[in-house]
Amino acid sequence: MKKLLLVLAVLTLGVGMTFGATVTFNVNMGYQMELGNFDPASDFVDVAGSLNGWTSSDAFTDADGDSVYTLTVDSVDVGTIEYKFRINGDWATAEGDPNRTFDVADGDNVIPTDWYNRQEPAPATNVEVLLQVDMTIQLLNGNFNPDSGDIVVVRGAPAQYGGWGGAVEMTLDPGQSNVYIIINQFDNMPVGSAVEYKFVILTGGDPDAAIWESSPNRSWTPTGEEEDSDSNGYGEILQPVEYFANITPDDIITQDVTVNFHVDISSAWRALDNGDTLIDTQTGSDGIGSWDEVNGVNINGLMGQWWDWGNDLTCEGEWALTQTDDEGLKYTFAYTFTAGQAKDQTYKYGINSLDNEAGFGNDRHVIIADTSDVFNAPEDCFGETNTDENLPFPQLCAPLAVEEMPGMPTEYTLGQNYPNPFNPTTMINFSMPAAGQVKLTVYNVLGQEVNTLVNTYRNAGNYRVQWDATNKNGAKVNSGLYIYRLEAGNNVLTNKMILMK
Repeated sequence: MKKLLLVLAVLTLGVGMTFGATVTFNVNMGYQMELGNFDPASDFVDVAGSLNGWTSSDAFTDADGDSVYTLTVDSVDVGTIEYKFRINGDWATAEGDPNRTFDVADGDNVIPTDWYNRQEPAPATNVEVLLQVDMTIQLLNGNFNPDSGDIVVVRGAPAQYGGWGGAVEMTLDPGQSNVYIIINQFDNMPVGSAVEYKFVILTGGDPDAAIWESSPNRSWTPTGEEEDSDSNGYGEILQPVEYFANITPDDIITQDVTVNFHVDISSAWRALDNGDTLIDTQTGSDGIGSWDEVNGVNINGLMGQWWDWGNDLTCEGEWALTQTDDEGLKYTFAYTFTAGQAKDQTYKYGINSLDNEAGFGNDRHVIIADTSDVFNAPEDCFGETNTDENLPFPQLCAPLAVEEMPGMPTEYTLGQNYPNPFNPTTMINFSMPAAGQVKLTVYNVLGQEVNTLVNTYRNAGNYRVQWDATNKNGAKVNSGLYIYRLEAGNNVLTNKMILMK
């Protein structure tokens, strides 16, 4: 009977219980009401972020009519979340960058109230803004062809720029070569609040075939002291002529160059071996939890072409890299950039085509040398640019120290490296029938120590270690004969290998 009562008590306590933390969001919409951006009678506020896969939430409520809208979300994972407030669940009216962040602790969390889009009440002014973009480089490199229907548009936060998902076309300025312009009037703009925007190429005029600038968002900020030279009631803000993506004639390659990208993902192997998970930062969900789930690597972002992450999970498509080793740790990708394209290219890797190498904005850059028609980019270490605490990077990229092999040996052995001769890496097998300290060292023909590959305590077993022809400082060594020496138990075994470049 006592056991039955205990079970009933536990079940009763469980009714209505929530698991994980609760987070209460607060956002002041008062100023957006003044600006005419938010009508409480017809509009609503929601939150999208890593806590809900960047999808819509329930609508916020303002129970006391003080213009502060509130929403409590249950079952939020403990840790850092990123999020944005949105009007009417529309990304075109969402807050600008950067994402908001909050460190969720166990229990109840209340995020202090802030103004929507971080816009506090300020004096207002009317402005007339001229934007100008020089498309010369984009015409040269083939990214922009008006004769084929391509147009250049401006996208930004305000309605005059169509929101971030809109497409407000710019027109060719007859007084300037290859310069496109747009002039807009803005009423009641907050003094001191920046307005962000970007120029975008729509291939064939298609809003779904957009080439965004890879440079940071552009902005202008009203001061309230702008000159009104034509006395039309609008102070003038004249933005200078800016090259699309900030690529100038000094920044482009002068001949076609094939760039070979290289990446080492042994860092991901180490992270997964430590029990970490490679989340997809686009959704915040658990993506890859073990090494046997890894299918390959994709590259994204070349030429500003940010295709949808996660659309090639088997890594067999156009942007999939080619594996160059037996272990699945080294990959390469070749891409030909044509004359007139930018020397500075932005890109990012993703295992299984997911956005799991680094957080938002942690993109890579390569500066292409155009002195030859082939450029070998330095080898990248997967995750080395990451600053997102939700990802287990950066991690060391190096040959996996020691890999345990099947079987139980009966004697100490040191196998012949393979391949031999080798370039750039080789594998060395050794066996130890009893547990103990083991040291594997590489020497040159002068007897000088080059690198120590193993120096640790190991259980009895068969092992394999890779050497990438580097010294203890990580520098590549010269071609030639090398001796490798195993010290285990009371045994000392040696063998020779040849590096041939």
